[in-house]
Amino acid sequence: DTVCRTLSSYIGQLGRLAQCAGNLWVFIRIMGDPWSHVAVQCTLQAHPNIVLLSGSRLHGQSLPGIVKSLCDIIVKRHKAGHSCGVVLLPLGLLQ
Repeated sequence: DTVCRTLSSYIGQLGRLAQCAGNLWVFIRIMGDPWSHVAVQCTLQAHPNIVLLSGSRLHGQSLPGIVKSLCDIIVKRHKAGHSCGVVLLPLGLLQ
């Protein structure tokens, strides 16, 4: 529980930094596997813009497909006037 609160605090601070910079995307890798309760708890507490929680093999997506989806979301947010954000990635996602 303390780990989740501490990580959520850091994620929130980085999110505020991204907002202040105005044109900054922060990619944060946190501990745990793709289904980690730490990632879920941090998401619920810090409210990042994008969170990748499940392994790509389960959904039949490849790494290029995931990257394309991320890019599409970032472009859509930019067009909507939101040129900054936070992306949360569990460590086990890219193994």
